[in-house]
Amino acid sequence: MTGEATDLMIFPKIGLILFFGFFVGLLVWVYRRRGRKIYDKESMIPFDEAPEAQPPIDEAPKDEP
Repeated sequence: MTGEATDLMIFPKIGLILFFGFFVGLLVWVYRRRGRKIYDKESMIPFDEAPEAQPPIDEAPKDEP
């Protein structure tokens, strides 16, 4: 083997290490301490209020001085 071929074989190893590091970092971020509380709150957004109960954006009440 030439020197160039052995040098190119490092790229798959670097890619594997980067992918593994990204995957582990993602798991740490998802299962962080505050995550459960945030995800529980955000998961209830579709059930909070019906869209009909809220006025359209262009008809929202405006603050008058």
